[in-house]
Parts: sequence; structure tokens; C-alpha cells
Amino acid sequence: MGNTSSTDAVEPVEPEFEPITTQADFDKRLGARLAREQKKFTDQYSDYEALKEKADKYDQLQTESLSEVEKAVQRAEAAEKAAAELQLDNLRRDVAMSKGVPVNLIAGADKAAMEAAADAAIAFRDESAVDATRAPKPDLTQGQVQADEVPTGDWFRDQFMNR
Repeated sequence: MGNTSSTDAVEPVEPEFEPITTQADFDKRLGARLAREQKKFTDQYSDYEALKEKADKYDQLQTESLSEVEKAVQRAEAAEKAAAELQLDNLRRDVAMSKGVPVNLIAGADKAAMEAAADAAIAFRDESAVDATRAPKPDLTQGQVQADEVPTGDWFRDQFMNR
């Protein structure tokens, strides 16, 4: 029991710290560190190109596997959507021309909503036009002397002292 072997207490020897004193030492250590990081990256993503090729092949097979009927349905849906947009644009233009309002002021999804928007624009225009042409009302008492303001003959006193 008093015997202790020397293999039980083996301590790892740590390398002694050596400060970097020259640019060459710095470049050497930095190069080694960058090489280790590059190796980690290339090891981790080494199969990226293979996976990318597989994904491209999968996408190509998916598009090829669509039947002609599915392709025709997709084209028909796109054509219907474009036709609906054109019908709305034509309706908007017709309402604008009939009401005399710019097309960009017309909003709505149906004829009634578009006509309501055009009527609102016309009402706003008419309100603005009335306010702009209305002249101010004249003051009929302007220039007249009030009964309690009888002039004394002294202009300065009348202007500044009686206030």
C-alpha cells in the first residue's frame, strides 16, 4: 500500500506560451489557423455540389412529370386571371369616361363601387369649385363712423386715445 507507481500521476505537458514578435510569425500562425478552418468548412460541405445536382434533377423530374392536362389547367387559370383583370380595367375606363373623372381616381371591384367612387370624386370637385369661386361678403359698415365715435377734430386723439 505504500507503493505508488509513477504511471498513476502523469500530467500532460502544456506547450509554453510564446508571444508573436514578428509579422512572419503572425502570418505563419494565422495561416495555420485559417487552414484548419478551411478544412472544417470543406469537410462539412464537401457534398454540396452533389446535393445541388440531385435537387436540380428532382426539380426537372417534377416539372416533366406534370401531365399535359395539369399544364393546360395552369395555362387556363392564368388566362382567366388576365381576362378578369382586363375586364376590370375596361369597366373602370368606361365608368371614368361616362362620369368625366380620371381613371386613376376610380376604385372598386364592381360597377356599383366604381360609380360610387366616381360620384365621390365629382362631389369633391364640385365642393372645391364652389369654395374657390365664392367672393367674400362686403362689410357694409366699412368706412362709416359709429354713433359712439364722434370725431373731435384731433386726428391723433381720435386714433390712439379713445381705444
